[in-house]
Amino acid sequence: MQIEIDGNEDFIDNLREELYNEETKKLTQAQKDLLRGLKIFRVDEECIIVIMLMTQKAFQTEMMIDYIISHEKATQEELLSKAMEISKLKGKSH
Repeated sequence: MQIEIDGNEDFIDNLREELYNEETKKLTQAQKDLLRGLKIFRVDEECIIVIMLMTQKAFQTEMMIDYIISHEKATQEELLSKAMEISKLKGKSH
């Protein structure tokens, strides 16, 4: 799996900051909610960053949050797989 890092350095920095500082305002509320959900699922930091990179668009973030809410027992691997699936979507059709 190849994740595009170039051009996303600032986003990654903001994510790393958010992982340790709940007061940052650099992520949208939906992204903060997704991040909080991934932490609750005990997803490791590297996987969180990959998932967040793959679901940066607002509709993708919302879809990922919906998935987490409806799959309370999802594993880290299942969450990553769903994020990959969502990342391939171009529009709001879910």
